[in-house]
Amino acid sequence: MRYVILLCITIILLFPLYWMFVGSLQPIMGILAMPPRFIPKQVDFMNYATILLKNPIFLWIGNSLFILLTSVFLSICIISMAGYALSIYQFPGKTLIFWLFITSMMFPRQVMIIPLFVLMRTIGLADNRLGAVLPLLHYPFGILLFKTFCDGIPREMIDSGRVDGASELKIIFSIAIPICKPIIGALILFQSLFSLGDYLWQMLILQKPQIQTLLIGLVAAAMRRGADSDMNINPIGIQLATGVILFIPLLIIFIFTSRYFVKDIKLGGIKE
Repeated sequence: MRYVILLCITIILLFPLYWMFVGSLQPIMGILAMPPRFIPKQVDFMNYATILLKNPIFLWIGNSLFILLTSVFLSICIISMAGYALSIYQFPGKTLIFWLFITSMMFPRQVMIIPLFVLMRTIGLADNRLGAVLPLLHYPFGILLFKTFCDGIPREMIDSGRVDGASELKIIFSIAIPICKPIIGALILFQSLFSLGDYLWQMLILQKPQIQTLLIGLVAAAMRRGADSDMNINPIGIQLATGVILFIPLLIIFIFTSRYFVKDIKLGGIKE
């Protein structure tokens, strides 16, 4: 009975994705047919052709990859260093700094959008891809996760590295980072999804068409096509096809990082 219930819940959760994919392959009459056609009678790739062939897709993909890779690399470096320091070292103001990070999680990101935009415009990073990257580096929840994971590292391992004459950086990269691979994989997944789905901030900071990301470009193109009066345009199918295209990179990232995420859930930390 448990498996039957789980199967039913899975079908309910996956049905919107299935309908988005099926709808993107149908003409407008197939999407609006009553009763709904869950298996399309006619497969039509015109919706994808309209989106992919009439827009600078590769330029948008390049911009998205730049923001994704840069933000993930820099944020993981900052998170790992900060989490390790807050867990291993003892220094004045440690508790205060930690709680300042935790307190910053209480403020919704939407509240900081306007101050962030004014700041980026002041320092000349408006309409710049770096302006889309810098706010992504502030991830206090990631620091909390990494610190919690590092709390379980046996201190004898750290002390033995110091006795052997290893520098602090070598200890971090030779001892802490290999042990923390599961949490790093989970953080890469979280940051990647956050970077690819940061619609509101990217829409505000990236106004020039040549620096827009795949998310901003495709959504804008779908909206333009949806308002087009051409009878040959399928506005619903184009929007569904846009959703499928935007879902593919998220699925790829999840496939490659999910095993670290699952391992992190199982471990929950290192037991001495």
